[in-house]
Order: sequence, then C-alpha cells, then structure tokens
Amino acid sequence: MWGLGFPLYCERLFGYNLGMGFSAPSAPVVALSEAIDAYCARTETGTDEALPADLMLLRAAINRLEVDFSHHAARFAASYDEELYLNPGAV
Repeated sequence: MWGLGFPLYCERLFGYNLGMGFSAPSAPVVALSEAIDAYCARTETGTDEALPADLMLLRAAINRLEVDFSHHAARFAASYDEELYLNPGAV
C-alpha cells in the first residue's frame, strides 16, 4: 500500500529508528504491523451488505489499539529520561 513498506515509510517520514537511541520494536508489535500491512494490501472483496458491520468492527479494533497505545505511552512517559532518549545529532 505504501510502496516502501510501512516501517520503512515511517523511518523516512518520521525518523523512527534512525539513530535516535531506540531499540528495535518488540515481536508482537512487528507482527501487528505486518498484519495491518497485509489487511491494507488486500483487494476489496466485502459486500455492501457487510459494510456497516465491517466498519463497526474495524472502529472497535482501532479503539482497542488506541487504548493499548495510551497505556504504553503512559508507561513511557513515567519512565522517560531525557538523557537516555535525547538525540545528540545536530538539529
């Protein structure tokens, strides 16, 4: 879908994992990202009758991911150390 593959797209667009002091993502997050890539690369095969139910289920899944993201962001914020995560490169 993104042409470059979403992880590489994110690296180029947002600077993820480009010497910013972060380690590689965990295996479950990589697997989730790959599953999302596969889902987004599919060809449309759903029916118009299933569309409302598909949209509700998709929104519920997105909401669950947003709640999970919020928990992880709170954990990160609670343990944030600017010296550890500071990018020493020139701006």
